[in-house]
Amino acid sequence: MNWKLLSTAPNQITAESWRELLKVNGFNSKIIDSTNYVYIGISNSPVRLFVSENDYLPAKKLLSEMLLDFKSTSD
Repeated sequence: MNWKLLSTAPNQITAESWRELLKVNGFNSKIIDSTNYVYIGISNSPVRLFVSENDYLPAKKLLSEMLLDFKSTSD
């Protein structure tokens, strides 16, 4: 599966919330911390949210409609 960057959330809690919205609506996604270090706990650093290339446009549309402040990487 090819992954495409959908957006960068301001922190891990926000990214996990977006990921859950995608999951309950049938989208496969993954989160990758944007820092270069590993740490135990919840990251307050920006976190990247990826979806499959095929799901990019519908996932972007879904989050744009559900979240007033959502910005995709292409906005």
